[in-house]
Formats: sequence, C-alpha cells, structure tokens
Amino acid sequence: MANQTVKLDMTPGCLQSAVSVSQYDDGLRSIDFELYKDGAVYNIPSGATVTINGHKPDGNVYSVPCTYSGNVVTVTFTKQMTAVDGFSAAEISIVSGSTRLGSANFKVIVEKSPMSDGAVVSESQIPLIEEAGQHAAEALISRNAAAESAKSAASSAAAASTSASEAKGYNEQALKSSTEAKNYRDQAAGYAGAVSFSFMVDSEGYICLHYKEDTKA
Repeated sequence: MANQTVKLDMTPGCLQSAVSVSQYDDGLRSIDFELYKDGAVYNIPSGATVTINGHKPDGNVYSVPCTYSGNVVTVTFTKQMTAVDGFSAAEISIVSGSTRLGSANFKVIVEKSPMSDGAVVSESQIPLIEEAGQHAAEALISRNAAAESAKSAASSAAAASTSASEAKGYNEQALKSSTEAKNYRDQAAGYAGAVSFSFMVDSEGYICLHYKEDTKA
C-alpha cells in the first residue's frame, strides 16, 4: 500500500497542506495526517468518530470514515474520492459526543489518469448516512412484520373463541334434548296397555319416538 505522511493543524487559517493522488485510486493509497493544534500534538479523544470531508471538482461531495491512533489519522482513498481529476478542498472532522472539531482545509490534487475508466461514474459518497438509512429501512421492515404477526395472532384468538362458543352451544343443546327425551319416556311409562314406547336422540339432536305393540296384552 502506498503511504504518505502529512502534518495538519487543527486551527483553521493555518498554512494549507496538499496531498496528491492518482485518478481512480481505490483502497491502495493511504495518507497519515499527523494532527497538531497551535504547534502542539493534538490527541484525538477516545471513542471519537473521524471522517475526511470534501468536495470533488465536479461538485459532488464525500464524507468517508477514517481510522486513527493518538494524533494520527489514516485516510484511505476510495474510487469515488478520486473519480474526477483536478483540485479540491477537504478537511478532517472529529466528532466526540455532542462536540465537533474541523481541521484547517487542505488541498487534494487528483492527477488525471492517461486512460479513462468508463466504469467509474462520479457521485457523492457518504457511507455513514447510507448506513443509517439502511438500518432505518431494516427497522421499518421488522416493525411491519411484527404488526402482521400480532394481527394474525389476534385473528387466531378470535377464531378459537368463536369455535369454543359454538361447541358450548352444541353441548347445551344435546343436554337439553336428552333431558326432554327422558321426560317423554317417563310419561310414556305411565301408560298401561299394549304398546311400549322408547325415545332416542339422533346425531342432529332430534327426538325420535319408537313404539312396539305388546301382543301378550
């Protein structure tokens, strides 16, 4: 990997530094920025988010995360940062909690490649915003799936309640029919004569009367 080291002051208005890269560099060129403030070493707060922010000669912008250790920020150039040749301005941005500190601007010089790469189309590159948008979309999908599951569970519970009520009604109807049949049978038993009676409840809950003549009477 091709590396350069550049001293960079965190005080705006200081003498501008300049870095040079080749058009279409992607992932193999890194620059270490040694940070200072008013001439003293500036150590980056632990847990801070560090990015390089800049615009390209065609007006598109980029804000790309960097790695850091102590007072050294390492920037690895992507194909979007080097897609357009020419001069542009950039800065190192440090965000810690609710605070932010930007470095003095520096020049990024993208040297034109002798051969054009038609596959590279210049566009803005802001990975942190893109990642946040992706997480938001995933959260929305999860929320919608949870809502559908809750709706399905409620429908199943309602159906189960209806089935239980219907079953209870059928059972009560059967018990009533059985009681009525017993009453009819008891009344028939009071009759003396040549006919014997019996009552039955069919599978649909209807009462059926059966009788037989007593030939010995």
